[in-house]
Amino acid sequence: MGSTLTVDNIVGATTAANVKLPAGCLIQRQSTKFNTAYTNTTTSFSDIGGATLTFTPKFASSTLCITFNYSLNVYTTGTNTNAGGIVKLLHDGTTLDYSAAGNYEHYFQNDAGAGTGPNNYMRQVKFAEVAASNTNARVIKAQARIYNSTTEAIRINQAGYYTAYFIVEEISQ
Repeated sequence: MGSTLTVDNIVGATTAANVKLPAGCLIQRQSTKFNTAYTNTTTSFSDIGGATLTFTPKFASSTLCITFNYSLNVYTTGTNTNAGGIVKLLHDGTTLDYSAAGNYEHYFQNDAGAGTGPNNYMRQVKFAEVAASNTNARVIKAQARIYNSTTEAIRINQAGYYTAYFIVEEISQ
């Protein structure tokens, strides 16, 4: 026969007032939901408005799980045959999921001989994990840029029609 423990409040025994949970438990979650349109027409990374959080882990031993769910559009015009772009996640200024050699994260090609280049829309999800390492506050964010000059733009939440979610979860280890 099982037992039931019912409590109204759990308070940590230390001054930090943090209760250590078993491995794999969600300690805390922060998120932002936005439909602000983002456009970048350059090959330089820029911050995606709305996809930035300042996060303070409760435990240095935790793992941070970062999820970015967004609507993406990359396009070109005329007889250009390819369009593409890159979205990357950053933790405290360090890129988590991008190599400078990887210009083809979102890349489309077609035969634009008829004068219609690629114009693709899709829902995307990026995910990364990083060790918390300390309990200092840090900035976690997403940035994007176009693939090359044949791409007119990379857009997130084009014209504000869509909703994006940027989520950071701290998981006990």
